Parts: sequence; structure tokens; C-alpha cells
Amino acid sequence: MRYLYFFVVLLSTTFVFSDVIIPNTKRIEHVFNLQGCEKYSNNVFVAYPVNVSRGRPMFEHRVLTKDSFVSSGRFCRTQVLVFKKDAYDNKAFAKMVADNDMDTDKTISSANCEVISLNFSSKQVVRSSDPTQRIVDVYRLQQKKKTQIFEVVHSKKIYVYKNNKHKVIDYEKKDKKSSGDEQASTFEQKEFYYLGIPILALMGVILVVFRRKT
Repeated sequence: MRYLYFFVVLLSTTFVFSDVIIPNTKRIEHVFNLQGCEKYSNNVFVAYPVNVSRGRPMFEHRVLTKDSFVSSGRFCRTQVLVFKKDAYDNKAFAKMVADNDMDTDKTISSANCEVISLNFSSKQVVRSSDPTQRIVDVYRLQQKKKTQIFEVVHSKKIYVYKNNKHKVIDYEKKDKKSSGDEQASTFEQKEFYYLGIPILALMGVILVVFRRKT
């Protein structure tokens, strides 16, 4: 019974810490858009994994169109899975995702699909003084000429501010990364320290208690 109590405390603490806002920062929306899906009507393009929870990760998937704007969620790197349209069953894949829970490798290996290495991860924390309200990463879908294997090109990053003002960084015209990316990455690392370290510390305390009881 005591072990169950410690488990409940750990789980509850995880949910609390996971939604902590770092001082002097704010959350923004960070999504990606995949252009070119409509050119390949014989295929279905799926974003996976997508974390829909601010607490314990809960992975889902999203079928992509040119008008889709998808956030990967927290602590999650989204890939694009390519299925043959006549072989894809959305309900069956959703069940597979649910059954495998956080085991993304098992889901991908079990699915009859091609994997595009998108590696998109939402960076949702910026300084409170930052005017950014939304970030959109735009990718362009294409096929390699010789192999017909799908790939994506990171085409643009769009920063949206108040009054619908925005800044567009065209990666296909310039290779230099935006300093905004570096700032977001730094905040993501700080977020890990604020959330991950307390959880790991609590787990260590519970482990010590278990060992003393045995």
C-alpha cells in the first residue's frame, strides 16, 4: 500500500511539474506545415508521434494535407510516415498507436510505411518580452529523381507577431539559421531542467525508500 502511495505521488508530481512556466517566459504556438502532399494522391502522409498532453506524454497521429498545421507537443520529435493510399486504414493505425503507447519504434516498424526524417520538435517557450505569438515551419515535400524516395526540404520559418505582422526566413534562399531558433532551443533546455530534475530527484528518493524496505 505504501508503494502504491509513492507511485501516486510521483505521478501527480509529474503532471504538476510538466505544466510549470519558467519565470519571465511565456508559451507560444509552434507548428509545422507540409506543402506538396496534394501532388502525390496515391499516398497518405501522417505526422507521428504527436504529443497531445501537457503531463504524461500521450502520442497520437495526424493525417497531413497542404492546409494542416501540426504541433508536435512537448518532449516529442515528429516524423512523417508515408503510406500507400489503398493500404492505409486510419482507424487501424490509431489503434496501433494507442496499443503501443510511447513505443514509437514498435509502431513505426509494425506499420507498412516509408519514414521521412522530419525531426520536428515544437519549441513553445520564449521570453515574456518577445513579441512572437506563433512560429510556423514550412517544409516542402519532394521525391528523389533516381530512387523516388520521399524527402522534405525545410523551406521557410514564419514568425507571427501582434496585429498580424510577421517575419519570413526563406531557408531555400539563405542557409543561415535564425537567432530565434537558438533562443527557443535554449529555453527548451532550461525547461528540461525545471521539469526533469525535480522528477528525477523524486524518483531517486523513492528508490532509496524501496531499498531500505527490502
